[in-house]
Amino acid sequence: HNRLAINIANVTKNSLREFDLNWDLQRHSVWSQINTSRTDLIRLRAGQVYGQMWYVGLNCTEDPLEDMQSVIEQIDTLKRLIERHQLDLSLATSVEELETAIMQGKISSLIAVKGGHTINSKLGLLRTLYALGVRCMSLASEQNCCSWVDSSLVDMMDIGTVELRHDLSLWGRLVVWEMNRLGMIVDLSYASYGATLDVLRYSRAPVIFSNAGAYAINRHHLNVREDVLIPLATQGGLIMISFDPKILGGYTIDNVLEHLNYLREVIGPDHIGIGSGFEAFDSAIDGLEDVSKFANLFNALQAGRYSDGETFSPWSSEELRKLAGLNFLRVFHEVEQVKRQLSQDPPFEDEDSEDLNKKLLTACVVAVVITICAIVVPIAVVNSYDEAPTGRKFAGREVLDEVPLIDGHNDLPFSIYLVERNLINHFNLDSNLKEHPVWATVNTSHTDLPRLRQGKLGAQFWVAYIRCADTQYKDAVARTLEQIDVTKRIIRKYPNDLRYADSADGIMAAFRDRKLASLIAVEGGHSIDSRLAVLRLFYELGVRYLTLTHSCNTPWADASPIDDVKPAPAQLNNLSAWGRHVIWEMNRLGMMIDISHVSYGVMRDVLEHSRAPVIFSHSSAHAVHEHHRNVQDDILRELGSKRGIVMVNFYPLFVGGNTIDDVIKHLNHIRSITGVDHIGLGGDYNGVAVTPEGLEDVSKYPDLFDMLANGELRTGERFEPWTRDDLQKLAGLNLIRVFREVERIRDTLSGEDPYEDLIPYEEFVLMAHKKTLTMGVLILSAVVAVAIAVPIASNSDTDNKVLPEANQFFGRTVLDEVPLIDGHNDLPWNLYNYERNQINKFELNADLKAHPVWGPATNSHTDIPRLREGKVGAQFWVAYVACDNQYKDAVERTMEQIDVIKRMVRKYPEHMKYVTSTEGIMEAFRERKIGSLIAVEGGHSMDSRLAVLRMFYELGVRYMTLTHSCNTPWADASPIDNQSEATLRNVTDWGRNVLWEMNRLGMLIDVSHVSHGVMVEVLEHTKAPVIFSHSSSYAVFQHHRNVRDDVLKKLVDNNGIIMVNFYTGFIGGRSIDNVIEHLNYIKSITGPDHIGLGGDFDGVTDVPVFLDDVSKYPDLFDLLAEGVFKNGTTFEPWTREDLRKLAGENLLRVFREVERVRDGMVDVEPYEDLIPFQDFVDAGVAEQPCMSDIEIHK
Repeated sequence: HNRLAINIANVTKNSLREFDLNWDLQRHSVWSQINTSRTDLIRLRAGQVYGQMWYVGLNCTEDPLEDMQSVIEQIDTLKRLIERHQLDLSLATSVEELETAIMQGKISSLIAVKGGHTINSKLGLLRTLYALGVRCMSLASEQNCCSWVDSSLVDMMDIGTVELRHDLSLWGRLVVWEMNRLGMIVDLSYASYGATLDVLRYSRAPVIFSNAGAYAINRHHLNVREDVLIPLATQGGLIMISFDPKILGGYTIDNVLEHLNYLREVIGPDHIGIGSGFEAFDSAIDGLEDVSKFANLFNALQAGRYSDGETFSPWSSEELRKLAGLNFLRVFHEVEQVKRQLSQDPPFEDEDSEDLNKKLLTACVVAVVITICAIVVPIAVVNSYDEAPTGRKFAGREVLDEVPLIDGHNDLPFSIYLVERNLINHFNLDSNLKEHPVWATVNTSHTDLPRLRQGKLGAQFWVAYIRCADTQYKDAVARTLEQIDVTKRIIRKYPNDLRYADSADGIMAAFRDRKLASLIAVEGGHSIDSRLAVLRLFYELGVRYLTLTHSCNTPWADASPIDDVKPAPAQLNNLSAWGRHVIWEMNRLGMMIDISHVSYGVMRDVLEHSRAPVIFSHSSAHAVHEHHRNVQDDILRELGSKRGIVMVNFYPLFVGGNTIDDVIKHLNHIRSITGVDHIGLGGDYNGVAVTPEGLEDVSKYPDLFDMLANGELRTGERFEPWTRDDLQKLAGLNLIRVFREVERIRDTLSGEDPYEDLIPYEEFVLMAHKKTLTMGVLILSAVVAVAIAVPIASNSDTDNKVLPEANQFFGRTVLDEVPLIDGHNDLPWNLYNYERNQINKFELNADLKAHPVWGPATNSHTDIPRLREGKVGAQFWVAYVACDNQYKDAVERTMEQIDVIKRMVRKYPEHMKYVTSTEGIMEAFRERKIGSLIAVEGGHSMDSRLAVLRMFYELGVRYMTLTHSCNTPWADASPIDNQSEATLRNVTDWGRNVLWEMNRLGMLIDVSHVSHGVMVEVLEHTKAPVIFSHSSSYAVFQHHRNVRDDVLKKLVDNNGIIMVNFYTGFIGGRSIDNVIEHLNYIKSITGPDHIGLGGDFDGVTDVPVFLDDVSKYPDLFDLLAEGVFKNGTTFEPWTREDLRKLAGENLLRVFREVERVRDGMVDVEPYEDLIPFQDFVDAGVAEQPCMSDIEIHK
């Protein structure tokens, strides 16, 4: 917002003869005396301004024609000015033109009109302005002189002295709609509170305030109230901050910062811009005196510091980019989109506005009279925005159209597990489940899409819950992953109604699009199995709050039932020392801490130690009904002081009654203790067997809001009605505020290392339970093998024996042309063995051969210097856990390995780049970084659960080895081939579902480690090429881990690849020559298109001489190019094309084909059949003590 054009009109009467924007106007004899003059090209360039909205206009006069004439003259002057300075300025009338000008280094110039009085109530004049290039118009101006819209001046008047308040008249709506149709931005600066609400209701496109501040910071009539900000943001609009000291309420840059920080908190960074208002006010802000000073503001925002030294959360570079201009570009783009959508609509016709108002009002009166006669009851015509100063009554449910109703807790996913066994392909949520033959009999069924729509839900936290009594210390992690998976599949199944969201902005975006924002929560700390790595990966999968306990204690936090134990147990933990790490890691991640279900002591500890506000996702007031699940008043007060929220539960057992009145009593009590800013709703639907009368299911929320607005219980008892503002906060604004604060704390902690301390064994001892399954807390013995001393001859010794021919090349040069992709490296397993996955203080970018622990280890072959020396372009890092973990804790242990891989890659961004696709591998190679992919070695890691497989893929896993050295219930491992008496099952019928689901996902199938029969059957049934990630030739060395010729030939037909292993135990020798022998033989069978390398470094204790670590790949490529073994004998040299394929092109081809098959199966529903119990029986593992849901497989 800049009014230079208006000043030119006032000073020079629109003459440019004595005016040049290139002049230094601060030194000009005339302009330097004008105390509103703050703009010239010199200062625009110094301020790095690349886009400016120039406002034209005139204060109201008695002659409307004079107003229009003045505006047209100013538009002409502005255009002439832009043309005169065309090397610096460029007129823009579209987003495309605006962006083009910016790319050309010019100041993109848009024309805006101040005041709708300019069009003299003529839509034809509005269209004329658009034709002249105007792309924005404020409906009102500083004076209240427009017949069809009120200015903000009316908000200052005593309402009793105003004869008739217009807000936005009926004809004014036509102005808004015509602006929408034209593609002109609606500016609400200067408009009254009521007019603003009306426009937000009727505009089809986002709107802006081009020059305003926050009313909560400075109660000026031109500033914007919070209950306007929320619908503004909901509709995608924008408030652009003024630099006018009167609007800001002060004369320092801190005043601007205060407004900006408040707005970021309330509506997020996506809905704020800069609208300085320069050239319109006399006194200026210190540090923002003119258009050259914008950098001062952005530097202060980036630093996160006021001038007095007080700090605030620094604005990220992305937030600053949005503030600078990206937000305005988005709004302008959306306005143009609406224009295109309305392109077939005819223009609204000009008609006398007064006559039109009379006609429309008459029609409304007639309709009302007819309705009254028809139903013989009085009808109150209610405007949905009651808080305009008219004091009109409203129905509480209207609030749910203005802000998203966010419910904190719904257990539908657990109901789907109980009723449908998570098999949802043939389940229809978009139906009346009250009439379903099964669901109608379930007393915990309160949710379906029709009732969600009726209940006006705007956002829902869907809870991934599994019972702690059944699953803790067993399969809680795997079962929770299944619930996360079914939640995501439900959301994807109904894209017209549900939208996945994982942020406060995501909730608002879904609400704008009339979708139910669907978020994921985990109920119960038992679900993380006392592993911070699992917590981190849950966050990555979209979990946005974790309830610290359910009804049973964890080793690190007490649950609420302990509060009813009298006397209190001596071993009361409250929140243990390690439990604080859970809290701090959740703060660091940006995951909300939910303290429903926890004990009183844990509530106090969490409120003391959390750096971010916390929530009670579904709890009520202990003072109203004394139940251990409810919240005491002292906790409520502390919660308010820490800016948290309690979302009230509806369960009659907790609220102490069976009607909607009982719920309202809890809401009113909490409001009296905390104030209205700390309350929300968490109905607990589908998680309880009984619901209150009047709140029977999710369709009943509007009735609750009506009663709160009316201030009367069903019994007739009166209470203080909840205002519109109160109900907006209750519905969702309070939760949005908390969520944004949690996200902001996350951003401020972005530089902190992850918490990685293991839970001490003593905390299990304090519990009455000791884990019997293998865990990451086992103590390593300090046994270090003595390194085998082998002589390493220099390459030059042998190279000198063979004279290179003229056309010979060094094989290693290929590794500069294509990425060397190694299929299998077990470094993550060594990080577990030697560092307990605690890598914050571990240095991989060092010579580990000199390390006191890693150096002597015979299975340590990898560090960053050696990876660089070895020219490794991409590496599959393997998340491996031993077969000993099968049927125990393999899933959570594997997640810990996935987590440590991700943390390792993030720790070394200058050397490694996390990738999940062929394109990612090539992008990393172009950046000279090691493309780092994740693999899982062994089907035991997925615990025979397809949901876990899907979650692994979402976490970045791009291949899975079907077995390790042990059979799974659905596939045989290679040792069975040496057991003549064993019964071969190969791949079971259910195991084929694993293959097809991997095909559907786009996950490479790895058949290293599997039996010969499994190899054959996989190649028969897979829809995509497969890989052997680290296997060699059986014909060269007969070991069950190697691949027979018949399978190699089938692999060619499959278009797959075998990546040759270097382990001396599999290749039959201890020299690089043995590896070359396998490579040459396989090439003779398959040709060069189906071979790669999978060294197995860090996973074996003996590697070949001359291939003793990851630095030696170039030596191998040199020998292959030369065609000479180390012993001096020769073989047919590998061509450059052969070596390019070996290095990485073959793997890239296979990977791309797997991705192509995935894309071709995009419409195939997920495979969801449960593994039959008979598969466990046939595998000899029918007893499953750690599988809590074995019964559903029978």
